[in-house]
Amino acid sequence: MLVRQQVAVYDDNNREIIEREEYGEVLKLHALFAKTNDHVKVVEMLQSKGVHWSTMLSVLNDVISPEIRVQKLSSQNYVVTLTGVADTSSALVVLKDKMLKASRDDQLCFSDVQIPDEYLVQQSDANFIMTFTVNPETCLIL
Repeated sequence: MLVRQQVAVYDDNNREIIEREEYGEVLKLHALFAKTNDHVKVVEMLQSKGVHWSTMLSVLNDVISPEIRVQKLSSQNYVVTLTGVADTSSALVVLKDKMLKASRDDQLCFSDVQIPDEYLVQQSDANFIMTFTVNPETCLIL
């Protein structure tokens, strides 16, 4: 009998709280916080698993001279294809050399830099396509 009375008092107290207008606002805030926390968890997961291309682009920006105009940049896994126009074929040779030496924290950023010979024979305004591999441990981290 005593337990029933305590439950009834508890139900009455809860009913008073639930019927207050503020309770609805609190429930809405709790739902909003839960949704926001879910979004934060998704962002954290993406950041922990994501690839930070901005680091690679920063290093690439340092090695590309004004004589090279990038038209397209695409990637599959860690292999990048860069399409562009070079003022001179020697600018392409310099670009390749710089890329092979580009480093971050004393570790190389790029490897297997390939510029087919057919793009090196044109003396001026040389359209080119090159490929290279990005070292993910060096150039794809913050």
